[in-house]
Amino acid sequence: MPRDSNQKRTFGFTDRALKGLPTPPKPQQLDYFDATTRGLGLRISYGGRRTFFLLYSDDRRKRQRLSLGEYGQLENGKLSLAEARKQAKIQLGEVAQAHDPAAEARSLRQSPTVNILAADFLALQRRNKKRSVRQQERLLVLNVLPDIGNVKARDVKRGDIKRIMDKITDRGAPVTANRVHEIVRAMFNFGLEEEIYGLESNPADHLRRHRNPEQGRERWLSLDEIKRYWTALEQVPDGPADALRLCLLTAARQGNVLGMRLDQLALDDHLWICPANTTKTNQTYRVPLSDMAVEIIKGRIAALENAN
Repeated sequence: MPRDSNQKRTFGFTDRALKGLPTPPKPQQLDYFDATTRGLGLRISYGGRRTFFLLYSDDRRKRQRLSLGEYGQLENGKLSLAEARKQAKIQLGEVAQAHDPAAEARSLRQSPTVNILAADFLALQRRNKKRSVRQQERLLVLNVLPDIGNVKARDVKRGDIKRIMDKITDRGAPVTANRVHEIVRAMFNFGLEEEIYGLESNPADHLRRHRNPEQGRERWLSLDEIKRYWTALEQVPDGPADALRLCLLTAARQGNVLGMRLDQLALDDHLWICPANTTKTNQTYRVPLSDMAVEIIKGRIAALENAN
Protein backbone atom coordinates (compact mmCIF):
# COMPACT_ATOMS: atom_id res chain seq x y z
CA MET A 1 0.00 0.00 0.00
CA PRO A 2 1.40 3.40 -0.90
CA ARG A 3 2.32 5.83 1.81
CA ASP A 4 -0.07 8.68 2.68
CA SER A 5 0.53 11.50 0.20
CA ASN A 6 -1.31 13.90 -2.07
CA GLN A 7 -1.51 11.29 -4.80
CA LYS A 8 -4.39 8.81 -4.99
CA ARG A 9 -4.21 6.03 -2.41
CA THR A 10 -4.94 3.08 -4.68
CA PHE A 11 -4.48 -0.62 -3.91
CA GLY A 12 -6.35 -3.90 -4.14
CA PHE A 13 -8.96 -3.79 -1.37
CA THR A 14 -9.03 -6.61 1.16
CA ASP A 15 -10.89 -6.71 4.46
CA ARG A 16 -7.64 -6.94 6.36
CA ALA A 17 -6.17 -3.91 4.57
CA LEU A 18 -9.34 -1.81 4.96
CA LYS A 19 -9.61 -2.53 8.68
CA GLY A 20 -5.99 -1.50 9.14
CA LEU A 21 -6.34 1.94 7.54
CA PRO A 22 -5.71 4.81 9.97
CA THR A 23 -8.33 7.34 11.07
CA PRO A 24 -7.33 10.86 9.97
CA PRO A 25 -7.18 13.76 12.45
CA LYS A 26 -10.06 16.24 12.66
CA PRO A 27 -11.28 17.76 10.33
CA GLN A 28 -9.67 15.65 7.60
CA GLN A 29 -11.08 12.74 5.66
CA LEU A 30 -9.17 10.34 3.42
CA ASP A 31 -10.26 8.56 0.23
CA TYR A 32 -8.83 5.21 -0.87
CA PHE A 33 -9.49 3.53 -4.22
CA ASP A 34 -9.77 -0.12 -5.19
CA ALA A 35 -7.36 -1.26 -7.89
CA THR A 36 -9.68 -4.19 -8.65
CA THR A 37 -13.06 -2.49 -9.22
CA ARG A 38 -13.16 0.66 -11.37
CA GLY A 39 -14.40 3.71 -9.52
CA LEU A 40 -14.90 2.00 -6.14
CA GLY A 41 -13.57 3.97 -3.19
CA LEU A 42 -13.65 4.06 0.59
CA ARG A 43 -13.82 7.31 2.54
CA ILE A 44 -12.64 7.44 6.16
CA SER A 45 -13.81 10.40 8.20
CA TYR A 46 -12.01 11.80 11.24
CA GLY A 47 -14.76 10.24 13.36
CA GLY A 48 -13.79 6.79 12.11
CA ARG A 49 -16.77 6.22 9.80
CA ARG A 50 -15.84 4.20 6.70
CA THR A 51 -18.12 4.55 3.68
CA PHE A 52 -17.94 2.98 0.23
CA PHE A 53 -18.57 5.26 -2.75
CA LEU A 54 -18.41 5.13 -6.54
CA LEU A 55 -16.77 7.73 -8.77
CA TYR A 56 -17.86 7.90 -12.41
CA SER A 57 -18.38 10.37 -15.26
CA ASP A 58 -21.91 11.19 -16.41
CA ASP A 59 -22.95 11.69 -20.05
CA ARG A 60 -21.60 15.26 -19.88
CA ARG A 61 -18.24 13.94 -18.67
CA LYS A 62 -18.86 15.55 -15.30
CA ARG A 63 -17.42 13.71 -12.32
CA GLN A 64 -20.12 12.26 -10.04
CA ARG A 65 -19.92 10.64 -6.64
CA LEU A 66 -22.46 8.07 -5.42
CA SER A 67 -22.50 6.84 -1.82
CA LEU A 68 -22.97 3.07 -1.63
CA GLY A 69 -23.13 2.49 2.12
CA GLU A 70 -21.12 2.14 5.29
CA TYR A 71 -18.47 -0.57 5.42
CA GLY A 72 -19.20 -3.37 7.84
CA GLN A 73 -21.08 -6.59 8.46
CA LEU A 74 -24.23 -7.24 6.42
CA GLU A 75 -26.10 -8.46 9.50
CA ASN A 76 -25.57 -5.01 11.02
CA GLY A 77 -27.19 -3.33 8.03
CA LYS A 78 -23.85 -2.31 6.53
CA LEU A 79 -22.00 -3.14 3.32
CA SER A 80 -19.37 -5.85 2.97
CA LEU A 81 -16.46 -5.46 0.55
CA ALA A 82 -17.90 -8.14 -1.74
CA GLU A 83 -21.32 -6.45 -1.77
CA ALA A 84 -19.73 -3.04 -2.38
CA ARG A 85 -17.92 -4.39 -5.45
CA LYS A 86 -21.18 -5.93 -6.67
CA GLN A 87 -23.11 -2.66 -6.19
CA ALA A 88 -20.36 -0.68 -7.93
CA LYS A 89 -20.55 -2.90 -11.01
CA ILE A 90 -24.36 -2.66 -11.09
CA GLN A 91 -24.23 1.13 -10.94
CA LEU A 92 -21.55 1.31 -13.63
CA GLY A 93 -23.89 -0.75 -15.81
CA GLU A 94 -26.58 1.87 -15.21
CA VAL A 95 -24.16 4.60 -16.22
CA ALA A 96 -23.41 2.71 -19.43
CA GLN A 97 -27.16 2.83 -20.18
CA ALA A 98 -27.08 6.66 -19.89
CA HIS A 99 -28.54 6.66 -16.37
CA ASP A 100 -27.12 8.87 -13.65
CA PRO A 101 -27.52 7.03 -10.31
CA ALA A 102 -26.07 9.91 -8.27
CA ALA A 103 -28.60 12.37 -9.72
CA GLU A 104 -31.40 9.88 -9.12
CA ALA A 105 -30.26 9.41 -5.52
CA ARG A 106 -30.23 13.19 -4.99
CA SER A 107 -33.70 13.45 -6.47
CA LEU A 108 -34.96 10.73 -4.12
CA ARG A 109 -33.41 12.44 -1.08
CA GLN A 110 -35.03 15.73 -2.06
CA SER A 111 -38.44 14.20 -2.83
CA PRO A 112 -41.17 16.03 -0.87
CA THR A 113 -42.55 14.44 2.28
CA VAL A 114 -46.22 13.97 3.14
CA ASN A 115 -45.91 17.02 5.41
CA ILE A 116 -45.03 19.13 2.35
CA LEU A 117 -47.73 17.50 0.23
CA ALA A 118 -50.33 18.20 2.92
CA ALA A 119 -49.25 21.83 3.28
CA ASP A 120 -49.47 22.37 -0.48
CA PHE A 121 -52.85 20.62 -0.68
CA LEU A 122 -54.31 22.72 2.15
CA ALA A 123 -52.89 25.90 0.61
CA LEU A 124 -54.78 25.10 -2.60
CA GLN A 125 -57.96 24.47 -0.62
CA ARG A 126 -57.59 27.88 1.00
CA ARG A 127 -56.97 29.58 -2.34
CA ASN A 128 -60.13 27.94 -3.65
CA LYS A 129 -61.94 29.08 -0.49
CA LYS A 130 -63.06 25.57 0.42
CA ARG A 131 -65.26 25.78 3.50
CA SER A 132 -64.01 22.46 4.88
CA VAL A 133 -60.31 23.34 4.88
CA ARG A 134 -60.14 23.78 8.66
CA GLN A 135 -61.70 20.39 9.26
CA GLN A 136 -59.40 18.82 6.68
CA GLU A 137 -56.35 20.34 8.35
CA ARG A 138 -57.49 19.22 11.80
CA LEU A 139 -58.10 15.62 10.67
CA LEU A 140 -54.74 15.44 8.87
CA VAL A 141 -52.82 16.90 11.81
CA LEU A 142 -54.48 14.63 14.35
CA ASN A 143 -54.67 11.37 12.41
CA VAL A 144 -52.27 11.26 9.46
CA LEU A 145 -49.20 13.46 9.81
CA PRO A 146 -48.00 12.00 13.13
CA ASP A 147 -47.70 8.60 11.41
CA ILE A 148 -46.45 9.39 7.89
CA GLY A 149 -45.74 13.13 7.82
CA ASN A 150 -41.99 12.65 7.56
CA VAL A 151 -42.28 9.86 4.97
CA LYS A 152 -41.58 10.82 1.38
CA ALA A 153 -44.89 11.03 -0.45
CA ARG A 154 -43.64 8.67 -3.15
CA ASP A 155 -42.87 6.00 -0.54
CA VAL A 156 -46.33 5.84 1.07
CA LYS A 157 -48.04 2.47 0.51
CA ARG A 158 -51.68 1.40 0.65
CA GLY A 159 -50.84 -0.48 3.84
CA ASP A 160 -49.79 2.78 5.50
CA ILE A 161 -53.17 4.38 4.76
CA LYS A 162 -55.07 1.25 5.80
CA ARG A 163 -53.16 1.14 9.08
CA ILE A 164 -54.14 4.74 9.82
CA MET A 165 -57.81 4.06 9.03
CA ASP A 166 -57.82 0.89 11.15
CA LYS A 167 -56.31 2.80 14.07
CA ILE A 168 -59.08 5.41 13.90
CA THR A 169 -61.76 2.73 13.60
CA ASP A 170 -60.33 0.77 16.54
CA ARG A 171 -60.76 3.77 18.81
CA GLY A 172 -64.46 3.78 17.98
CA ALA A 173 -64.58 6.46 15.29
CA PRO A 174 -65.49 4.72 12.00
CA VAL A 175 -67.11 7.85 10.55
CA THR A 176 -63.92 9.81 11.18
CA ALA A 177 -61.95 7.01 9.47
CA ASN A 178 -64.11 7.46 6.37
CA ARG A 179 -63.60 11.23 6.45
CA VAL A 180 -59.83 10.85 6.77
CA HIS A 181 -59.81 8.40 3.87
CA GLU A 182 -61.65 10.90 1.67
CA ILE A 183 -59.23 13.70 2.54
CA VAL A 184 -56.11 11.58 2.06
CA ARG A 185 -57.35 10.29 -1.29
CA ALA A 186 -58.04 13.85 -2.46
CA MET A 187 -54.62 14.96 -1.21
CA PHE A 188 -52.76 12.24 -3.13
CA ASN A 189 -54.86 12.89 -6.25
CA PHE A 190 -53.67 16.49 -6.01
CA GLY A 191 -50.10 15.17 -5.74
CA LEU A 192 -50.52 13.05 -8.86
CA GLU A 193 -51.83 16.00 -10.85
CA GLU A 194 -48.97 18.28 -9.79
CA GLU A 195 -46.30 15.70 -10.83
CA ILE A 196 -43.65 17.09 -8.47
CA TYR A 197 -44.05 14.64 -5.61
CA GLY A 198 -42.74 11.54 -7.38
CA LEU A 199 -46.09 9.76 -7.19
CA GLU A 200 -46.98 7.00 -9.63
CA SER A 201 -50.29 6.00 -8.03
CA ASN A 202 -52.64 6.99 -5.23
CA PRO A 203 -52.05 4.82 -2.14
CA ALA A 204 -55.53 5.68 -0.82
CA ASP A 205 -57.30 4.20 -3.85
CA HIS A 206 -59.16 0.89 -3.68
CA LEU A 207 -59.48 0.90 0.11
CA ARG A 208 -62.83 -0.06 1.57
CA ARG A 209 -64.72 2.45 3.62
CA HIS A 210 -65.85 1.29 7.03
CA ARG A 211 -68.24 -1.57 6.48
CA ASN A 212 -71.01 -0.12 8.70
CA PRO A 213 -72.96 2.53 6.76
CA GLU A 214 -72.97 5.97 8.31
CA GLN A 215 -76.37 6.46 9.88
CA GLY A 216 -78.10 9.82 9.85
CA ARG A 217 -78.80 11.28 13.29
CA GLU A 218 -82.40 10.83 14.46
CA ARG A 219 -81.89 12.21 17.96
CA TRP A 220 -83.74 15.34 19.07
CA LEU A 221 -84.23 17.11 22.37
CA SER A 222 -87.21 16.26 24.51
CA LEU A 223 -89.38 19.03 25.97
CA ASP A 224 -87.82 18.46 29.38
CA GLU A 225 -84.31 18.75 27.90
CA ILE A 226 -85.24 21.96 26.08
CA LYS A 227 -86.56 23.41 29.34
CA ARG A 228 -83.39 22.51 31.24
CA TYR A 229 -81.20 23.85 28.39
CA TRP A 230 -83.14 27.14 28.32
CA THR A 231 -82.88 27.51 32.10
CA ALA A 232 -79.12 26.81 32.04
CA LEU A 233 -78.64 29.66 29.55
CA GLU A 234 -79.70 32.10 32.29
CA GLN A 235 -76.24 31.56 33.79
CA VAL A 236 -74.52 32.47 30.49
CA PRO A 237 -73.66 36.08 29.47
CA ASP A 238 -76.38 37.73 27.37
CA GLY A 239 -74.56 37.73 24.00
CA PRO A 240 -73.57 34.04 23.88
CA ALA A 241 -76.85 33.02 25.51
CA ASP A 242 -78.92 34.81 22.88
CA ALA A 243 -76.88 33.20 20.09
CA LEU A 244 -77.49 29.74 21.57
CA ARG A 245 -81.21 30.49 21.99
CA LEU A 246 -81.41 31.48 18.32
CA CYS A 247 -79.65 28.25 17.31
CA LEU A 248 -82.38 26.35 19.14
CA LEU A 249 -85.24 28.45 17.79
CA THR A 250 -84.10 28.44 14.15
CA ALA A 251 -82.23 25.12 13.92
CA ALA A 252 -79.47 27.10 12.21
CA ARG A 253 -75.77 26.35 12.55
CA GLN A 254 -73.85 28.28 15.17
CA GLY A 255 -71.56 29.85 12.55
CA ASN A 256 -74.53 31.21 10.62
CA VAL A 257 -76.15 32.65 13.74
CA LEU A 258 -72.94 34.35 14.83
CA GLY A 259 -72.49 35.74 11.30
CA MET A 260 -76.05 37.10 11.05
CA ARG A 261 -76.20 40.58 9.47
CA LEU A 262 -78.90 43.25 9.50
CA ASP A 263 -79.16 43.21 5.70
CA GLN A 264 -80.12 39.52 5.89
CA LEU A 265 -83.12 40.22 8.12
CA ALA A 266 -86.72 41.12 7.27
CA LEU A 267 -88.04 41.23 10.81
CA ASP A 268 -91.45 42.61 9.84
CA ASP A 269 -91.93 39.51 7.70
CA HIS A 270 -90.36 37.25 10.36
CA LEU A 271 -87.71 36.13 7.86
CA TRP A 272 -83.96 35.62 7.89
CA ILE A 273 -82.27 35.03 4.51
CA CYS A 274 -78.94 33.16 4.74
CA PRO A 275 -76.91 33.81 1.53
CA ALA A 276 -75.43 30.83 -0.29
CA ASN A 277 -71.86 31.94 0.44
CA THR A 278 -72.51 31.55 4.19
CA THR A 279 -74.09 28.08 4.22
CA LYS A 280 -72.45 24.69 4.29
CA THR A 281 -74.30 23.48 1.19
CA ASN A 282 -73.75 26.71 -0.78
CA GLN A 283 -77.51 27.23 -1.01
CA THR A 284 -79.58 30.23 0.03
CA TYR A 285 -81.88 29.48 2.97
CA ARG A 286 -85.01 31.39 3.91
CA VAL A 287 -85.35 30.82 7.65
CA PRO A 288 -88.73 31.67 9.24
CA LEU A 289 -88.44 33.48 12.57
CA SER A 290 -90.81 32.96 15.47
CA ASP A 291 -92.00 35.86 17.59
CA MET A 292 -89.51 34.88 20.29
CA ALA A 293 -86.63 34.78 17.78
CA VAL A 294 -87.56 38.24 16.47
CA GLU A 295 -87.70 39.55 20.05
CA ILE A 296 -84.22 38.18 20.80
CA ILE A 297 -82.77 39.67 17.61
CA LYS A 298 -84.32 43.07 18.31
CA GLY A 299 -82.89 42.91 21.82
CA ARG A 300 -79.41 42.26 20.46
CA ILE A 301 -79.75 45.15 17.96
CA ALA A 302 -80.78 47.51 20.78
CA ALA A 303 -77.89 46.33 22.96
CA LEU A 304 -75.40 47.01 20.16
CA GLU A 305 -76.86 50.45 19.51
CA ASN A 306 -76.65 51.35 23.21
CA ALA A 307 -73.06 50.11 23.34
CA ASN A 308 -72.17 52.50 20.53
